[in-house]
Amino acid sequence: MLIVSCSGSCVAGDWTFRPLLSFSETLSDNVTRGDEGKGVSKGDLITEVTPGFSLSGTGSRVQADIYYELAGINFLHDSSRNSLNNRLSLNSTLELLDSRFFLDARASYFQVANSPSSTTSSDSIGLSGQASDIGTLFLSPYWKERFGGVAESLFKLTLGRTQTSNNSDGGASSSSLMSNSDTRGLSWNIGSIAGTGRLSWQAAFNDEVTSYDDGQPDDKRRNSAFDTRWQLNEDWSLLGRLGNEQNTLSDSTSNDTNGSYWSGGVGWTPSRYLGVDTYYGSRDKEVRVKWNPTERTALDVSWRDRSVGLVTGPSWAMNFSQKTANSVWTATYSDEVTTQQSSALQNGGYFTYVDPTTGQAIYLDPTTGQLIARDQSFGLRNGTYETKRFELSTTYFRGHSQIFGRVFHEDRSYSDGTGDGTSYGADASWTWQFAPRTRSTVGVTWQKVNDQTTDTTSSTGSGSGDGYLRGRVGLSHDLSADASAAVEYQHISSDGGSGVGSGSSSSAYDENRLTLSLNMRF
Repeated sequence: MLIVSCSGSCVAGDWTFRPLLSFSETLSDNVTRGDEGKGVSKGDLITEVTPGFSLSGTGSRVQADIYYELAGINFLHDSSRNSLNNRLSLNSTLELLDSRFFLDARASYFQVANSPSSTTSSDSIGLSGQASDIGTLFLSPYWKERFGGVAESLFKLTLGRTQTSNNSDGGASSSSLMSNSDTRGLSWNIGSIAGTGRLSWQAAFNDEVTSYDDGQPDDKRRNSAFDTRWQLNEDWSLLGRLGNEQNTLSDSTSNDTNGSYWSGGVGWTPSRYLGVDTYYGSRDKEVRVKWNPTERTALDVSWRDRSVGLVTGPSWAMNFSQKTANSVWTATYSDEVTTQQSSALQNGGYFTYVDPTTGQAIYLDPTTGQLIARDQSFGLRNGTYETKRFELSTTYFRGHSQIFGRVFHEDRSYSDGTGDGTSYGADASWTWQFAPRTRSTVGVTWQKVNDQTTDTTSSTGSGSGDGYLRGRVGLSHDLSADASAAVEYQHISSDGGSGVGSGSSSSAYDENRLTLSLNMRF
């Protein structure tokens, strides 16, 4: 580990640079997962060597977290599956002018399955020969301004690039299933400062254009809104808002959902723990409840029925969090319209979580020492879709044990009417540190995917209800403060769309894996 103290006015602070190296050997008895035409032998020995580095720190004007890996994967018998994968996760904020002018920068590079099915998975072995590289770059300069004690403003520009390269068995000649895209946008928010009077207000304007390299029409999104609240007394307020939506989607021929809306209502705040807002008006209705009984509990749930905009008709949104002495609970529900290009640009390809015992953000898998890939249920394709997703997760920690559980459900519907998709599943794991430097882990993952969202140009949808079950058990041991070793056994089973364990589908399979790994930090 190298800790650098910088003296420059921009980056002064403590920075931690760590070279990383992971090495693993995996023995699989069914690496081709039932597809006889893909390799010489179903079984194989897979070697993975992953050098990389991390750079993180906070200076007087900059904060950054950068992780890079170069994963080399070698199959002993089936060299056609060998791959060399770049992986990058970069998140940073730079303060260019004291408390006013900032720059957010994000970048990512990751691999995803072209068409997830019963014979692919999100790990590096399952993706070999069936994946695309996705790279994203996002830059957002913004200006904060405060107008005395009356109002504050935020003006923001956004520039983004998403690029896809198909690395399937077709090689460089294979066409990309998801078009490259550029995103340009601006937004301006201005409003009264909280607590400065009985009247509060906020105005917002957003304009975004996404263009595609393949020549398909641009996606254009523009909306504006003005909200106001007049505090009658401690318990009651009068509410009002008006707005306008002007959106043009490349795969939709209807603009019937464009136009203006307005509504008025009342707000009820019987205590500092509870607030209820209700709106009713022209093309807009909403009820929103905020409940914060303690500092450890927060609930924000809303129901809205709006006849203009990208999401029309009744819709729900929810965020819930609960912390106890030994657990953390979170639940979310969202309903939004997006594209796979936009999702990649906003979310990147990696999952980050907060360690409940330390409060620190975790970027690397504690067992593999590598970046944690996000779940992928649906195949790559172009088009705008509405996604409705619910997720509930919990982490329980007591003594030397930590238990994690998660359930999720997602519905996806494309605007051009080419199909719907559904994905749902659950994860559970138990980690037990039964010795000062040794831990055991037991886990199970189950997922069901019914992807009918076939692209008329690339036919990426599986059109079946694939079921996937993975069980794992392992031991890891800290050899030193900067090195660890692990052994893990996995059993993977897929029903090929006919029910796990039935074996009635030609694409159903079972796979056993044994992995030995060594992770080092320098």
